[in-house]
This record gives sequence, C-alpha cells and structure tokens, in this order.
Amino acid sequence: MSGLRLSALRLAKYSNTPIGWFLKLPVGEFYAWMEVIGSEIKRENDEIDKAAKK
Repeated sequence: MSGLRLSALRLAKYSNTPIGWFLKLPVGEFYAWMEVIGSEIKRENDEIDKAAKK
C-alpha cells in the first residue's frame, strides 16, 4: 500500500471521514490535515498517559 493511501486510511479512520474525501484534496491541504489529526492523536494519547499515572 502506498504511503499516500495508508495516510488517507489513517485520516479516514480517526476522523470518521470517507477515504475518498482525503484522496481528492490538493496535496498541501492533505498534508495539513495529516498534521492536524496527528497532533490531535498525540494530544489524546498524552492525556491517556497522564491519567494512567495518577
């Protein structure tokens, strides 16, 4: 699976959005969404780790 398709799959999974929506985006906008969703996943994981340490 190509990196682009794998990234679209992950974006779709975490945003509950069809894969095709991401694949139709201009490249710059696609990568911007990757950054936004990646940051959100990291934030959520950090909160989970913080809660587990209490």
